[in-house]
Amino acid sequence: MKTLFRFVFIAITAALSFAVIAVIAFILFFDANAYKDDLAKLVKQETGRELVFVGDVALTFYPDLGMKLGAMTFSNPADFGQ
Repeated sequence: MKTLFRFVFIAITAALSFAVIAVIAFILFFDANAYKDDLAKLVKQETGRELVFVGDVALTFYPDLGMKLGAMTFSNPADFGQ
């Protein structure tokens, strides 16, 4: 029974260590700014309207998981006018 608990403890520790290493690697190597052009092209393709990112895009982890966006502009539809 003692070896079973030891095996479970080692398995849980290994899984948690892997998760922590994966999160740290994601934080270090993921560049959210690299996807600005792709997102603008996708919005243009789907809506026909221009999306322009003026500021930087950054990931946030605390207090909420998400993205921090700088200034952006989104064009009006063609029949909307100024």
